[in-house]
Amino acid sequence: MSAGVTGRGLGFEVEGRALLAGVDVDAAPGEVLGILGPNGAGKTTLLRVLSGEWTPTSGTVELLGRPLAAMSSIERARVRAVLPQHTVLAFAFRCLDVVLMGRYAATSGDDAAVARRSMATTDSGHLADRTYPTLSGGEQTRVSLARVLAQETPVLFLDEPTASLDLRHQELVMRTLRGLADRGAVVVAALHDLNVAARFADRVALLAEGRLHAIGATATVLTGPIVEAVYGQRVTVVPHPVLGSPLILPHDR
Repeated sequence: MSAGVTGRGLGFEVEGRALLAGVDVDAAPGEVLGILGPNGAGKTTLLRVLSGEWTPTSGTVELLGRPLAAMSSIERARVRAVLPQHTVLAFAFRCLDVVLMGRYAATSGDDAAVARRSMATTDSGHLADRTYPTLSGGEQTRVSLARVLAQETPVLFLDEPTASLDLRHQELVMRTLRGLADRGAVVVAALHDLNVAARFADRVALLAEGRLHAIGATATVLTGPIVEAVYGQRVTVVPHPVLGSPLILPHDR
């Protein structure tokens, strides 16, 4: 696999409890890797370790063939951008200024033009002069994603990028991420919605209790027996009637 994101033997412990244990994961340029699993499975922990927000208790991470541990904060900012689950701002920054924060490590380009283009991509341009704390949760997500896009990095880590979005904006965000990958970016996204992952991810890593239960092509991993084993929920998996991707339907019989 081409050098993109590589994690080997990743473990992370808090107060003697292993949140991750022995996780091996890869994501290549040109693909979307979905990180899936039930609540508490370790999705956010894995994303934070891979992005460098948290240092693993064991194991190593490489970004584009370089050890993450050897990279300075400014080097990391030029290689990878991160969208957390929640962006909390205590001050009433204008949304345009929030997006411009993504440009602090940039060495070229028109910062204002890039910021406005990124906001247009996430359908948040009309919010440029609004103050960030006054926005709805979905609007904040789209502005925060614009900040990530404005960073213009080859690697993106996103934690639940569609969680607070309406149907149209879920589609917009995932098509945007799919387009970035198609143009050569590495996109790693923790997702709750299995059907979103089935449509847009090339491969998925399925976690259970901090361990990697399965990783591989989306249609190979998102099968009825595997989903039922990890989530404890009966499902039927059928081809999407239009797209042909797996469609996961939960039921009680």
